[in-house]
Amino acid sequence: MIAVFGFGLQSYLSNIQNAKADLDTKIAEAKKDTLDRQIKLYNDSLGRITHRVDSANKLYKQVSEAYIEVKSAMAFSMNGLSELSQNKFQTADDKVSGVYWKPILKPY
Repeated sequence: MIAVFGFGLQSYLSNIQNAKADLDTKIAEAKKDTLDRQIKLYNDSLGRITHRVDSANKLYKQVSEAYIEVKSAMAFSMNGLSELSQNKFQTADDKVSGVYWKPILKPY
């Protein structure tokens, strides 16, 4: 009788352990699914941000090239300016070049 009771108790405890293991597995799978969805959202967001950075860098390059062209044209035309006008131009150019020559967003 004790052996039958022991076997029944052992079987009952085994069933409880199996049910707990199944529950733990289902919880882990649900957490994994949630994390997978979050990772996908973050990757999508990263892709959009990377695209914006690339666009900003292209625009920065265009602005820098245009600035170089304007600066070259201004330097050529400065030959006919007075020294005072040349100094004013150089002061303004120094202020502006500090803005345009520093990339706003650096590529990865």
